[in-house]
Amino acid sequence: LREAWAQHLVLLFRGQDLSEERFIAAAEIFGKLKEAGSRKYLLQGGKKAAHFLSKHPVLTVLSNLDENGNPVRENVMLGSLEVEWHSDNSYVEVPPAGSVLYSKEIPPNGSGDTSFNNQYLAYEALSEPLRKFLDGLTGVSTSVKADVSKTREDMITNAGEAQNHNFMAEHTAVRTHPETGRKCLYNNAGPTPHLESMTEKTSA
Repeated sequence: LREAWAQHLVLLFRGQDLSEERFIAAAEIFGKLKEAGSRKYLLQGGKKAAHFLSKHPVLTVLSNLDENGNPVRENVMLGSLEVEWHSDNSYVEVPPAGSVLYSKEIPPNGSGDTSFNNQYLAYEALSEPLRKFLDGLTGVSTSVKADVSKTREDMITNAGEAQNHNFMAEHTAVRTHPETGRKCLYNNAGPTPHLESMTEKTSA
């Protein structure tokens, strides 16, 4: 499975019926699991955040329901809002190698679809001068600029139930996969607003 993941980048397993414990065991096939950055402030979110917290710190619950089980546009986990292209938790010092998702209930009309892009091809499609320019540069990534985190933090803070927990980390704009040896772009449009020694406008 690890070899298939390295080769195909995204794996899909249909028709699964997993408890939280079995899901964790399956996810551990691909590496050591990490606690999501969002848990830090969800723990202080009181009633509005309680139903998003699993007893397992490595699990994050994503839902468009409020604390009463009603669908809403916004809640402390983004609600029904769209999320822009991103790599999860790029604003922590050691970001995860990937994300393992398990859908419990999704809309029937396709509005719950998840899409993926290939960052190998994104890098390889760049011109040679641009690839040389980016090699070695560092991107500054912050949760303040991440739509997902900012929405969650603002919702909790506005309710007067928690303080913001902002994260910031620096990562090279081009990374080399430790198993395949291929180079890929590592850049989040929102969470990574600028490259080192460059303004946000210039980086864009």
